[in-house]
Amino acid sequence: MRIIITGATGNIGTELVRQCLLSSSITHVTILGRRQPTTLDLTNSKLTFIKHADFLQYPQSLLDTLRSQGIEGCIWCLGVSSGRASSRKELETINKDCPIAAAKAFKSLSSNFRFIYTSLAGADSSSWWMVAAIRGEAETELLGIEGIDAFIVRPGAVEAGKRENPTWTERIGGWMMPFFRICMPSFHIYGDVLGKGYIKVITEGMDGVKSVLGKETRVLVSKEMKMMGLAEKTE
Repeated sequence: MRIIITGATGNIGTELVRQCLLSSSITHVTILGRRQPTTLDLTNSKLTFIKHADFLQYPQSLLDTLRSQGIEGCIWCLGVSSGRASSRKELETINKDCPIAAAKAFKSLSSNFRFIYTSLAGADSSSWWMVAAIRGEAETELLGIEGIDAFIVRPGAVEAGKRENPTWTERIGGWMMPFFRICMPSFHIYGDVLGKGYIKVITEGMDGVKSVLGKETRVLVSKEMKMMGLAEKTE
């Protein structure tokens, strides 16, 4: 399967790309990003980087390029935390408006285009927590778009590589990983296992979800993604 990944410079996105390059289920990855990832080997024949500055706009020339590559799905890892956003407007634009614009544009690339949105644990449009409310609104809108096969992933405590210039909240989250790992194992997930879980969902869709979890669901939390990741074959 040939897919798009956004947010490839973040902790989750970087590990996801690495897992995709190791997987025979993913034949090619196209990264859309404002800047080239510095920790990935862009000379790999399975990897293409396309510089894209405005994630609210997808010109026909870009869509034609993606269509010619045979793209069938997208894993959306682009997002921003409240500690990095300057305003509510920025939070809404990056976490909600951009993925919705992308899903609507990408659905023309293939029949029943598969789109996985990386949300956040506790996302709920009625939440008092602004970030969770915005993420919840994005989830609802994405699941309502006709013509795409949408899934939502709500990671909990993801233990992956360290991020460049982390905020204080990100530092605190890193310090608390041993606690999550030991005391809240269902909330904790390693980055490589999460990456394999994404691959299982993007390549097999609802059939894969049902085969592993024994139920149909379009919203998957850390515990379920851990099950999906452990079920994905290792190359």
